[in-house]
Amino acid sequence: MTHSGFKDPGIQCSFSNGCAQPALPNIDSSAAPPDEDALKFLVVDDFSTMRRIVRGLLKEMGHNDCDEAEDGEIALSKLKMNKPCSFNFVVSDINMPNKNGFELLEAIRNDPDLASIPVLMVTAEARKEDILKAAQLRASGYIVKPFSRAVLEEKMQKILSTAKA
Repeated sequence: MTHSGFKDPGIQCSFSNGCAQPALPNIDSSAAPPDEDALKFLVVDDFSTMRRIVRGLLKEMGHNDCDEAEDGEIALSKLKMNKPCSFNFVVSDINMPNKNGFELLEAIRNDPDLASIPVLMVTAEARKEDILKAAQLRASGYIVKPFSRAVLEEKMQKILSTAKA
């Protein structure tokens, strides 16, 4: 599978607190109100190209509010930065330095302020033991790299429909 049609997601304004802030709204009174159901994503992967690919796919799907972390340690600090947490969805690689995806997932599930955030695990390896461990740690979903926009979109829709039910 390839990531054909990938477009650079651009850079969104980020403040020192790690929260990507949306652009100021247009003052024009005919402008549509902001989407209250918009999701804020945290994409966690030690490989910057993969973070950029995932952000690009999310942007193509209409999800523009994304932040990044290069490992689980940084991701956890960004998740805990604001109360309540400003992120609604985490897409995390498994194999990373400092704090891997499983350790991040376990920390999220054990924190009452973060436990309900959907976490989609992404990995280059389809090892049975990894899939079982992700399920035991209550990952919301699991996909194997490389993946297409359609696969990501389908998995996210499944996760979000389950979360709303």
